[in-house]
Amino acid sequence: MKSLSSHLSLRMLLGLVFAGALLGLAEIGARLMGVQPAYKHDGLGQWRVMPNLDDQEFTAAHDSHRFHVSTNADGFRTQAGRATLDGHTRIALLGDSTVFGWGVDEAESLAAVAQARLTEQGHRSVQVINFGQPGYSTAMMGSLFRETIAVYQPDLSIVFIPMHDYNLSLVSDLEFLQGTTTARGAIRSVLVQHVALYELIRRGLYPFANEAQLLPHQQGQEARVERVSQAEQFIVLNQMRRIAAEWGGEVSVGFLPFYADLQGSSGAAQHHSGAASIHLMRRPGVTALNTWSSENDRPMFDLRDCCAHGAADRTFPFDHTHLNALGNREVGWALADAIASTMASSPEAP
Repeated sequence: MKSLSSHLSLRMLLGLVFAGALLGLAEIGARLMGVQPAYKHDGLGQWRVMPNLDDQEFTAAHDSHRFHVSTNADGFRTQAGRATLDGHTRIALLGDSTVFGWGVDEAESLAAVAQARLTEQGHRSVQVINFGQPGYSTAMMGSLFRETIAVYQPDLSIVFIPMHDYNLSLVSDLEFLQGTTTARGAIRSVLVQHVALYELIRRGLYPFANEAQLLPHQQGQEARVERVSQAEQFIVLNQMRRIAAEWGGEVSVGFLPFYADLQGSSGAAQHHSGAASIHLMRRPGVTALNTWSSENDRPMFDLRDCCAHGAADRTFPFDHTHLNALGNREVGWALADAIASTMASSPEAP
């Protein structure tokens, strides 16, 4: 009986070795065909705008539209240096291309408009810094905060949650940047990042296999995950708070208006309840992030209902996803008022 058991174990082992050899040959064959693993690091990795740009001309979504960008030594659209100024309060704006000011010149970005408004109101010691980066998710902001923004030691960092978080990828941004903590995530990460054969199979099964990202409504086309899940948002925000606490800084979250918000906007207050917020575009995570803000005693910078009617007047005719100069001016004013209100209600800390 013992001999039979040993014989079966040997056959099973040989079978596994044979199957592994076949898979190895198939993997080599896939790579010889030019197939690479599914996950495109250059499609959803960590990037940053080039440093030390001097009035560099950029092209927006329309070939005839140009705008100019200058960056500091760290690749941020600001001339602020790393050294803090005595007696000054630093407000860091983190977000994607809307915070960056895609499509508008320097003085028309949200940070510049908010800075000018606060100065006009007499808050001359408040410095608003633009840390926005096009295409960024909350996880990417957290990584950037840890690597570079922390050196600036902002007193208040406002993380404007981007819709990029809810796009679907093969690996979440946090898994890519910090590694996965679940067995399922680990298996998926290995398959999509290292196995070309898996990619070859995907191409035959899924119509959007070559897309680095899918939009939320395309969920179900294949097994994908949000770039940043709600749980991962909390992980990143809590990590940022722990880092900021080292110099006495704080972290809050916020939401900027999209075209649909501006269409129904009524110029109401920044905090919404009941019928006042019915016209706002439905977004994932707002309720949970409001709860996170409340539980951590943090102000919420919800600017979705900040401005007057007229979405078409406040976005580009060729690109309704980005605010134009008028849109940035009105949202920037609302942001400045919200910052001033926060400082007035909590004078010892932002």
